[in-house]
Amino acid sequence: MNIHLIELDLSHCKIEKIEPGAFDGLHQLRKLNLSCNRLRCVSTHMFAGASFSGSLLVLDLIENPLYEVQPGAFAPLRALKHVRLNWFEKKVLLSA
Repeated sequence: MNIHLIELDLSHCKIEKIEPGAFDGLHQLRKLNLSCNRLRCVSTHMFAGASFSGSLLVLDLIENPLYEVQPGAFAPLRALKHVRLNWFEKKVLLSA
């Protein structure tokens, strides 16, 4: 199923983890706001196989208690231009 959604705001939803396939069908998504949630890690599997990998331009992850961004975590997002990050608990950021 294709859903014609350009922007998705999931801020302030108390999200702790994004499962692979969570965004299936969002082929035209340009902006994803995951700010102000409870995400602790951006893993290599979080966006693997995402249907918006060729269209997502902006990813907002500010105000999450992130402690790790795994190497290659953003690699599947081929069109990505802007990533907003802050609030690292342990200041551990691996090259993405």
